[in-house]
Amino acid sequence: MAPRVGHGNLDGLVVIRALQAGAAGCLVKSTPPAELLDLIRVAAQGHTVLSPVAKDGLVAVSGPCTRSGRRPGPGCPG
Repeated sequence: MAPRVGHGNLDGLVVIRALQAGAAGCLVKSTPPAELLDLIRVAAQGHTVLSPVAKDGLVAVSGPCTRSGRRPGPGCPG
């Protein structure tokens, strides 16, 4: 598993693209060192690790497909 470093933008679509490209997860720089080590171990076991900010970004783009002005989630028709 090779580490991948992003640019810090954890918008939901960026998180999706990172995971699709093979990232094991998305974390923020402010993750405490001890927690970071634990999360690296979790990722090394094949699990996906996401910071709360990354999770919030995914939730924001994964809502139901609507025409209410909300940004449609991935896979929603045009």
